[in-house]
Amino acid sequence: MEPELIAAARLVARLLLRELDAPTLQELRDPPIAAALAGVGIALPSDDELEALQAEFVDLFLHPARGAPPIASLWVDGQYEGDRAVALRSVATALGFELDPVGAGGAPADHLGCLLLLWCEAAIHDPTGADHFARAHLDWVPRALAAINGDPGFYGSVGRAATALTHAMATSPGPDVRGDAQASALSRGET
Repeated sequence: MEPELIAAARLVARLLLRELDAPTLQELRDPPIAAALAGVGIALPSDDELEALQAEFVDLFLHPARGAPPIASLWVDGQYEGDRAVALRSVATALGFELDPVGAGGAPADHLGCLLLLWCEAAIHDPTGADHFARAHLDWVPRALAAINGDPGFYGSVGRAATALTHAMATSPGPDVRGDAQASALSRGET
């Protein structure tokens, strides 16, 4: 798996899970991190934009007027904690991945940011499983982020980067996975 894709997915996950604050913005300005963000089309905002961006985060990701938040079970099952959420928790358990509730901002396990982090863990420990996971569990992302992606600002660029990353994950050639029953079971949440 490409290390740059994993690093970019971790950064975008962080931006999807927690509103941007001054200490995080300062950390993201570190030249290698800023360059990685720029590489996926995300330009960092100025300090003066922070207050407006915090309100925008709530409007776009917590209480969106233009659709459901980026949570798989809402987009796939039409409800919180649907079958998709159950399957994703099984995948996380199979990978030995435990989501830090503080780091995830209290987001459900099937929030897009959490799924990006889960994919990163899979990509490091089981690249074949990561390929299957992306194909099986990230298909809803373009629909979920379509309204956000049209925004010209910071979070619009985060949405576009998330959409592009999930597309790259789902279409990466990866290893030859023909006949890999274990990876296929992992992607469905079967252990």
